[in-house]
Amino acid sequence: IKKVDKDIMFVAKGRYTTCDAPDPHYYFGSPKMKVTMKDQIVAEPVYLFIADVPVFALPFGIFPSERGRRSGIIAPAYGESGRGRYLTHLGYYWAISDYMDLSIRGDGYTKGSWVLYSDFRYVLRYSFTGGLSGSYAKTVSGLPGDPAYSKETQFNVRLNHNQEFNPTTRLVVDFTFSSGNYYQRTSNNLEDLLRQNIVSNATLMKSWEGTPNSMTLNVRRDQNLQTGQLNEVLPSFSFNMGQSFPFRPKKRSGGGENSQQWYELIGYSYGGQFLNVRNKTPVAQQLGGGFTHDERRGIQHTIGVNASPKLGYFTITPFFNYAEKWYDKQIERSRNPVDSSTVTRDVKVVKAVRYFDLGVSAATKFYGVFQPGFFGIKGIRHQVSPSVTYTYQPDFSKLKYGYYGTYIDKLGVEQKYSFYEKEVFGS
Repeated sequence: IKKVDKDIMFVAKGRYTTCDAPDPHYYFGSPKMKVTMKDQIVAEPVYLFIADVPVFALPFGIFPSERGRRSGIIAPAYGESGRGRYLTHLGYYWAISDYMDLSIRGDGYTKGSWVLYSDFRYVLRYSFTGGLSGSYAKTVSGLPGDPAYSKETQFNVRLNHNQEFNPTTRLVVDFTFSSGNYYQRTSNNLEDLLRQNIVSNATLMKSWEGTPNSMTLNVRRDQNLQTGQLNEVLPSFSFNMGQSFPFRPKKRSGGGENSQQWYELIGYSYGGQFLNVRNKTPVAQQLGGGFTHDERRGIQHTIGVNASPKLGYFTITPFFNYAEKWYDKQIERSRNPVDSSTVTRDVKVVKAVRYFDLGVSAATKFYGVFQPGFFGIKGIRHQVSPSVTYTYQPDFSKLKYGYYGTYIDKLGVEQKYSFYEKEVFGS
């Protein structure tokens, strides 16, 4: 190294690399380099070495040495797999601005397979961050003429976005769409090769300051990469109101909780949810193959009412819980007279399932101090919290409520079943 100025050096037989190994796996080497500190490196000529083997040469090369993000070539890695020798993630990185960047990379295999990747990222500090990634691959297995020879196309697209609109509203998106054998055909990562499912979510959360109210909107997708099973929630919407006390005054002149009237202790809560579910299920080849599709939806309301007055050292809590579910389908089950098998079919109806329970609980607490007087222990404080609860709920499986039916099985025995056992909120 010959230093000719404060920030300029000439280097003989220099190497430029982003690999942090003591003996770099890849590097650009040159017999002559000019280094301008915090500016650039000029080499003439320049050779790309992978595992100390020269791969190709250029008459000259210019590399940035400025601090911060800079556009430039992404150096590749070399390896070998069942698809042959390969160069991976060779590409170009483009620092578009302080708020976004783009990288384009490629993998190439000697047996004919290749993969192209593209990653776009964006961020605005304290507001949002996200990105869009995509890849497209052609994979070749075996040699032409072999019985196991195959040539396939795979794809993968991922979208992620995280944004906080204000302290009470937030959006989180993480969605992935992929062909079923993408990871097995394109990745050399063990975690990817063992992946069984792809779970995607998009959730919008909202709460209201000064109130117990909150809302959640969610879309979910669960793809099984082995069987092709696909379960989707399109969408799920829920609204929840925490414990509220409608008879309490907004402002109290004094006295605290001890001055509350019995009716001010009555509180209630509410939860409502709409759920739409779609399932795509594979059918065994011996049964004809293909897929079956099932879509079900429902609305559920839950209301809870309770009070917690104190009687001396005891807290008495009477409670009442009510639930109502709305469905547009139910099932009917019967015996097939031809082969005595059980037949289940969907029936389009608009029905509500209603049920409730009520009861009372009592609880108290008492404390004590045990003074053993050994091993230097002065005392052990303990707390006991006994409680007892009584709950009553009618037997809603009785036929008079209309939620259950019966059929005769192949042994001639009457069986009871729920009309709504396959619905999204159960029976």
